[in-house]
Amino acid sequence: TWTNAQGLRRIVVRQGAPVVTAQAARPGAGAVEVLTFARSLAAGETIRPEDVIWAPVQAHLAPADAPRDVEAVIGRQARRPMRQGQAVAARDLVAPTVVRRDEMVEVSWSLDGVTLSMQGRALENASTGQVFTIRNPQSQKVIEAVATGPGRAVTGPAAQALRAEQFASR
Repeated sequence: TWTNAQGLRRIVVRQGAPVVTAQAARPGAGAVEVLTFARSLAAGETIRPEDVIWAPVQAHLAPADAPRDVEAVIGRQARRPMRQGQAVAARDLVAPTVVRRDEMVEVSWSLDGVTLSMQGRALENASTGQVFTIRNPQSQKVIEAVATGPGRAVTGPAAQALRAEQFASR
């Protein structure tokens, strides 16, 4: 039995690896194991399981927002170019792009069982749950919508609910 007083979610045991204690994890002390990139990645590249490995780095070089779980990294995209051996930081990752700039997007608005849909041109890239702008090709008006999936978005009350849900999860 183990009480797990530190609240650790994952422990990686490797044969011959040095033992890292809570004391050694303090800045300026020894090495800690963090996720690092197994190969260099270009900006926008989607991270696959083979792209990240656990590796020891000096404690003071470990990012404060280093993901503690591989699953939190897989499927995300590199925000900027990453080099092999670099420690993974949450700030360097973004959700995958589901809407691309200049792509035609189906936008829907719903209220009390009434749904209206239109096609519009995305004026910027967007990830699921991200607010972005769309131009109506007929009227040339620009609206804001929330990306819900590849080539799809919502506006109106549904978009406000998604924004509130996203804000609450932070």
